[in-house]
Amino acid sequence: MQDEEIKTLAESLDKMLDHPSPELTDLFNALCQAELIGENLSGKAKTINKRCEALRLKMATLMEEKGLKSFKDDRGRMAIAGLPQVYASILAEKKEIAYGLLRGEWHADYAIQPSVAPSTISRLVKERLEQGLSVPADVFSYYIKKGITIRGNS
Repeated sequence: MQDEEIKTLAESLDKMLDHPSPELTDLFNALCQAELIGENLSGKAKTINKRCEALRLKMATLMEEKGLKSFKDDRGRMAIAGLPQVYASILAEKKEIAYGLLRGEWHADYAIQPSVAPSTISRLVKERLEQGLSVPADVFSYYIKKGITIRGNS
């Protein structure tokens, strides 16, 4: 897969993430497609994997809103919900930029003491992802512990 194809896929996944009220089936199909492609990309997978993590979180949130513990599509694939956990930190060399975002756009200046607790950064990043808002990957490092387990054929 070429860089341009990865960029096109990433943009397509971003549109799905930005959709205000996606269908669960559409999210699930996008997630399965992105994960399958991400597995085949090795070193270039970071771009796609970040979107997979965001899709998992959005799907887990939507399933929770609908009161679903699992979801099965027409191909027999099943998504089983777990509680997503976000682990985040500020990249050391981007501390001042991160503090600027916290004070400004994120309206979280209350979080800045002499430093910002990792649990606070994790909570703020999770809230933004759940709301479909961007989190600059060049400023914050984050990991979403998978909230969705997929069973069946991709």
